[in-house]
Amino acid sequence: MMVSLELDNKKFFLEYGLKVRKKKEVYEGIEAVYVIEKEEFEGLKIFAIHDYEEIAKYALRLVYELFHVHNLPRHEVFKKLKEFYGLTDEDAKELMDYAESYLFNL
Repeated sequence: MMVSLELDNKKFFLEYGLKVRKKKEVYEGIEAVYVIEKEEFEGLKIFAIHDYEEIAKYALRLVYELFHVHNLPRHEVFKKLKEFYGLTDEDAKELMDYAESYLFNL
């Protein structure tokens, strides 16, 4: 997953992952067995810090491919961009707007 950060008027993307532990509890009732699976948060792992320009360049390539090679509609491209990078709606919209302005306003 990624989240954008701003520091001294410069934007970065922080790539991170959540560490979770899966826990399974089994309860036996009279007529059935109940299995409850839980995920417990253990911590946060930071994989990398990327410059905004670097991620924007990668996003531009992905958006281009999804629009022109796969002929996907805008809402599908937005959804794939968001899923691929694990972005929030706000960050995905910003990158989508950048890519569209570059691709369609040349």
